[in-house]
Amino acid sequence: MNSQRIACFLLILVTLATDVSAGPDQRRLLEDLFSDYNKHERPVYSESEPVAVEFQVSLRSILNVDEANQQLQTQLWLNYAWKDYKFRWEPLSYGNITDIRYPAASLWLPDITMYNSIASSEIGSKPDVFIASEGSVSLVQPGIFTSSCETDLRWFPFDTQACKLTFGSWTLDGSKVDLKVKNGVSMGSLDGYQPNQEWHLLNFSVVRNTVYYECCPDTPYIDLDYTLKISRLQLFYVINIIIPSIFIALLTLVTFIIPVQSGEKLSFGSTVLLILAIFWLLLINVTPSTSASVPMLTIFLGFISIVNVLSLTCAAIVVRLHHSSALMPRVVSNLTGGDDCCFWLLPLTQYLVY
Repeated sequence: MNSQRIACFLLILVTLATDVSAGPDQRRLLEDLFSDYNKHERPVYSESEPVAVEFQVSLRSILNVDEANQQLQTQLWLNYAWKDYKFRWEPLSYGNITDIRYPAASLWLPDITMYNSIASSEIGSKPDVFIASEGSVSLVQPGIFTSSCETDLRWFPFDTQACKLTFGSWTLDGSKVDLKVKNGVSMGSLDGYQPNQEWHLLNFSVVRNTVYYECCPDTPYIDLDYTLKISRLQLFYVINIIIPSIFIALLTLVTFIIPVQSGEKLSFGSTVLLILAIFWLLLINVTPSTSASVPMLTIFLGFISIVNVLSLTCAAIVVRLHHSSALMPRVVSNLTGGDDCCFWLLPLTQYLVY
């Protein structure tokens, strides 16, 4: 028992001694690294050299897709990596320290910005920068971004949307910052992605572009286009919109086959029209309100409304003629064949009976 207590006591002493010795080494390392450091200076040997910045977007979740305002809200992790020749040291000279963390606000950072951003907010406090002994610097910055996204609702609710997230340096051209995709991949990172309940992620690709603007045709500007391709999950809309629409369309056709003698032809057509009006009100709350494109579902319901109004009008005319004691006008009799006006409907009637 005593031997165990002595061993634990010696282990604590060794740990404390290691911590005490590591503190001065790290302090001395920081003093040597930042004694002559200027965060406004690009980390290159020569001013003619660009800073090679590797960039990667990690998609964490799709928070909202606002089709009416054409906006996309996502949670992203932005990964930066570059080399700084001033941040190199020999670990053996500093107590085997191979890496350090340092506040990002005190270092030179590439001014990478989302070009089509509407609003953005950082998650938590400003992250620290990871610095390794060979001079590599890396930063992971989480945030919530709202970007513009041109949507097409023509095939709602079976639509597929492609939203772009464009990143690039805001003030430095390609001769100052050489923006590259991290590890040269053609896809964004989906590590830790949380699926959305309304949208299914199809693809998250990236393309590197070199753009020349009219203001400076000889100066290249580099940007990275991340394309977020998503498709809507249709189960909710199929059950609550598509199937009821088909039933309403069938009820509209039933109006034509109800006999006049039943006395319910007009009341049934009016009831179907009332159901369709209520369904329109419910559909307005579900369908995104935009005039850029008219969904096919809206056109389908509009066609059903026209058919329903025509069927109700025809039913009113048929009921009026059925209860009228006047003879059929001669013009109508000649056009329809007089007493044999329904002779051409006999085959259709037999088909419906069988």
